[in-house]
Amino acid sequence: MWVFTKHGFVSIIASENNPTSLMVQSRFPGHIEALFPSAHVTEAPYGIYRFRAAVQKHIVAQTLSDIVEHIDYPAFKNAIPDKQYQDALMDTWTTLNKYDLGPGHPHDPEEFMP
Repeated sequence: MWVFTKHGFVSIIASENNPTSLMVQSRFPGHIEALFPSAHVTEAPYGIYRFRAAVQKHIVAQTLSDIVEHIDYPAFKNAIPDKQYQDALMDTWTTLNKYDLGPGHPHDPEEFMP
């Protein structure tokens, strides 16, 4: 699972060695620590995800729940403090925007806001 937050991007996968842990990985230094401050992060000298940490499933679940509970921004992109990370996320958004679901009709943004 890919998780993009205002403080970092991580990939979360099953641990091959421990069914009670998940492997949290990142391409960027500091992103795992920003989300999981007590994680023991290791750095591989190569690979797509150079930064890795085994984190207990219940800690991952609680952290993701806390992130959702504390969303306080009306626009995700404007909440990202790191400009380089924000630019990378905008590139991701642009790429995903190419996944065209076909014709539709425009909606007033207020239509979906509770």
